[in-house]
Amino acid sequence: MIVTLAAACTTEPEPACELCTQPPSTLFITDRGANAIVRYDGVSGAFRDVFAAGTADGLDRPSSVRLGPSGHIYLAGFGKGDVTRYDLASGSNMGVFYWDTTLLEEPVELMFHGEQLVVLGKDTHNAVVLAPDGHVSSVIGSPDLRAAHDLVLDGDLAYIGTDTHPQLGTTIQVWSLATGTLVRQLGTIDQLASATSITLGADHRLYVCDNQRDQVVVLDPETGSLLDVLVPAASGLLETPISLDFGPDGALYVLDVRGLHRLNPHTGDELSLFVDVQDGHLKGPRSFTFLTEEAIDEAIARSR
Repeated sequence: MIVTLAAACTTEPEPACELCTQPPSTLFITDRGANAIVRYDGVSGAFRDVFAAGTADGLDRPSSVRLGPSGHIYLAGFGKGDVTRYDLASGSNMGVFYWDTTLLEEPVELMFHGEQLVVLGKDTHNAVVLAPDGHVSSVIGSPDLRAAHDLVLDGDLAYIGTDTHPQLGTTIQVWSLATGTLVRQLGTIDQLASATSITLGADHRLYVCDNQRDQVVVLDPETGSLLDVLVPAASGLLETPISLDFGPDGALYVLDVRGLHRLNPHTGDELSLFVDVQDGHLKGPRSFTFLTEEAIDEAIARSR
């Protein structure tokens, strides 16, 4: 996700965005351990409710949720290998949007590219591009994609985070959605071992959390040069980080086994443990998504 960092500030805030007004928002956390989607207040981090839970709600190890242009919530179900939709206002399951395990298994992430939905499959070593009606438009990834964890889109380019490739020797692959070809590779073994999650900042730098080395690094998305080790392993701040993204406040959020950390994106310092895994509502969170209340209101109106 590309965000605007502290656009309203006349001086650079320190720590990050403390001088900025945070828009009201809701934080969605997918929890594989609890088989649930849990909601928190996006400003305070306070628990709100459980958006969906258990097999009755069609969940089987949820990996990621995203708001679609239709105004509905789309879920990647790692267990069944399906993509389902939910009504944002009521939380009710609207049924399966896509399910074909011969082509897509163990989906770990999904992102919208205009009206199309790009779904990353770990077990099938691919990314499937779905049309607005759920039909397959194209498939990318063969034969070099493997052990995929996360993706972020930049125009027609899909940056896909993986484990270190034994032949290519890199952890990030850049694929063209237009041509279906591998454009370049980034992230050498001396830089990171496992690109568990990746995101692009407003500064157009690539932020990557390394699950194996307990660190967050920053790369040049064009050249692959290491720009910064934002959170070094020696800091002891993170333990097996699995997901990261920018929030509406411009801070960098990183999810690990302890919870969701709110970090200064310039220094890597922790501003707060925004959500604690020990809060009694989480068991094994996998990813998170912030939605501003304005976006939620617009989506609900659009879906009616």
